[in-house]
Amino acid sequence: MNFNGVNNLMRQQLGAIKDLEELLDLDSKQDPTHTISKEDIALFKDHVDRLKKVCETAMAISQHYQAIDKAEAVINEADNEEETSIHPVEGAQKTPSTGVVKEPAKRSRTRKAKVEPEPVEENFDDLLD
Repeated sequence: MNFNGVNNLMRQQLGAIKDLEELLDLDSKQDPTHTISKEDIALFKDHVDRLKKVCETAMAISQHYQAIDKAEAVINEADNEEETSIHPVEGAQKTPSTGVVKEPAKRSRTRKAKVEPEPVEENFDDLLD
């Protein structure tokens, strides 16, 4: 989700709402020269107030989840650095639920019969001839 986009749009909306508030303020200071009813102006003012609250709430929600995403990204980056800095045992696997590195099961070795070399008879007399 593009949290910065939401925040930027809400800032733009708040700018437009500020202009509407200034318009309402100007109207309240002037003698009414228009035919708009006081009830309609009151509804308009209430609507502007609600729009302002909506924009502020949207920005607060967006900033909250943006902070969570940034924190998760930092954690994930740290986890990735940790994984690359550790040289696990060959064949080790990280379990998805716990993240604990398990070493592979050791292979059972069958004992081979120990073969001893046959004794060599040394006959040095043949070498002298």
